Amino acid sequence: MPPSRQTQPAGTEPHTRIASIDSAIIDLLHQRRGAMAELADLRRTGRAPRVQLARENEVVRRYSEELGDSGTRLALLLLRDPG
Repeated sequence: MPPSRQTQPAGTEPHTRIASIDSAIIDLLHQRRGAMAELADLRRTGRAPRVQLARENEVVRRYSEELGDSGTRLALLLLRDPG
C-alpha cells in the first residue's frame, strides 16, 4: 500500500489565498496611513492645503466606480482615517 499523503481539505487553497490577500491589504493600509501622516504633517506646517475636496471626490469616485456602493463606503472610511 502506498504511503499516505497528507492533503489539505477541499477548499483550503482558496482560504490560504484569501488570507494572503488580506495580509497584503493590511500592509497596504499601513503604508497608506504612513503617507496620510506625512500629508498631515505638511498640512500642519502650511506646506499643503488643509482640504482638497477635488482630490477627495476623485478618490470616492474611483472607489465607487471600481467597487460600487461598498467602494464608496470604503473610500469614505479611508479618507476619514485619523491614523
